[in-house]
Amino acid sequence: MDIRISQSEDKDAGGVVLCVEGRLTRDAAALLESVCTRLMGESQRLRINVDGICFISEDGARALGRLKRLPQVQLDGCRLFTECIVEQVRAL
Repeated sequence: MDIRISQSEDKDAGGVVLCVEGRLTRDAAALLESVCTRLMGESQRLRINVDGICFISEDGARALGRLKRLPQVQLDGCRLFTECIVEQVRAL
């Protein structure tokens, strides 16, 4: 798997920050969603920093789109390219 997900505490918002780096492929997207589901089950607010993503598959973009729609999740570090991909897949 070509992804790294690191977790830290978000002291300002009282939740968790996930920094995602590498290639967001189908398997990596499934892992990211699994981690997010577990943390949300613990009533955690999530901030997901995607600035370190260098490749997003269609499955990865769909996963980010699903996560972005959740009220307890905030995506940070979206470069224009990343944002466009997530929005395009969401429109399909």
